[in-house]
Amino acid sequence: MIDNISSRPHLTKSLDSVTFKSFYWEKKELLKFCVENKIPSHGTKLELNERIEHFLNTGTIKPARKQIKRINSWDSAHVITLDTPVINYKNDAITKEFFVAQLGDKFRFNEYLRQFAKIVNMDGSLTYGDLVTGWLQSEANKKQVSQKSPIGKQFQFNQFQRDFYTAEKGKTRQQFLDAWKLVRSIAGPATYEHYLSIINIGYKSE
Repeated sequence: MIDNISSRPHLTKSLDSVTFKSFYWEKKELLKFCVENKIPSHGTKLELNERIEHFLNTGTIKPARKQIKRINSWDSAHVITLDTPVINYKNDAITKEFFVAQLGDKFRFNEYLRQFAKIVNMDGSLTYGDLVTGWLQSEANKKQVSQKSPIGKQFQFNQFQRDFYTAEKGKTRQQFLDAWKLVRSIAGPATYEHYLSIINIGYKSE
């Protein structure tokens, strides 16, 4: 058992950027800080981290990237065929129905397709037939390398959960939560590897 864990610092504008980057912060904490300091609060967790780091470094507010609006409606608002150009892709029920018709009940939205949902107003050089081919290839590649699809680095909780349960068979949900609480309370990456280093050497606050 590890005693005397040092508590995380509060996220305030007096915090230096090096310390800020040393800890894991929940999105709600980042949003609260942004609102309090009039920093743009829309966007992904990675974008919020970048804006806050810039603010703590310089004392100035980094302009947020312009949010691009869709010019046209979602592709799924119309009939989708193999020849339909990809303009504004969406992982919705209608799009899934199209893919199931082409690929069967085994179909699931994967990381390959999710990337297109992040891009608006594409040029139409890709068709939904190309996406079918791309999905098949991406699934074949996954089987070939025999590995799980990667989790984006902004989703540290999800990655830690996957790694913890993979390595520590039979552990309870509470044991997982205790491990997560420990690793995010100490400066360093909120990873399972860092958690192992903490429990292996023990941790005492100064």
